[in-house]
Amino acid sequence: MRNISPSYQCEHSRETVNLILFSVVGEIMRKAARLIELEDILSSSFFGEDDPLIGPILKTHLAIEACLVEMIQITRPDDTCWGWKFLKKTKWLRSQGVITQSDKEALDLYNDLRNDFAHIFGHSIDLKQLLIMAKNLENFGIEFSDSIGNYSQKKAVEDYDGSQGVVAEISWCILSHVTILMRENGGRDIFSS
Repeated sequence: MRNISPSYQCEHSRETVNLILFSVVGEIMRKAARLIELEDILSSSFFGEDDPLIGPILKTHLAIEACLVEMIQITRPDDTCWGWKFLKKTKWLRSQGVITQSDKEALDLYNDLRNDFAHIFGHSIDLKQLLIMAKNLENFGIEFSDSIGNYSQKKAVEDYDGSQGVVAEISWCILSHVTILMRENGGRDIFSS
């Protein structure tokens, strides 16, 4: 995720934050967190063990995107939307009134998280950043049973065993939200399947 102060993340929409960043740095870009070394390529971790957050974050994103396509195909039953970028999908769904602006902001924020892991070599995210993200998602309308975004890092470690548990909670909550949107807009009810 971008290095945005927690106050900006909670007080401003994602687009406002992006405009603030754009005006400060000229453009938003993802850069490697460190240089790639020969050891990275030769290391078993390059092809084997990854940061334990990568898998759940990427799989959650894949599931969200598949649900977005299902929602699009309710009113546009062709396969062209499979080729659309994530942001075009959320923009189209918003333009059709299928999702709210807050839904779009939440989904686009999660997409940013996924993009950081997928496009920044050596990217990592700490528990504090995950808790800020959870709070922002909640501010955009994603329901968390216990407002995990308001947890201290200590409480998140106690109740969720740290970052992996927080990512699991974020994943469950955002996927639940998306599947409810899908059902409410005439799509499948995956909870009754």
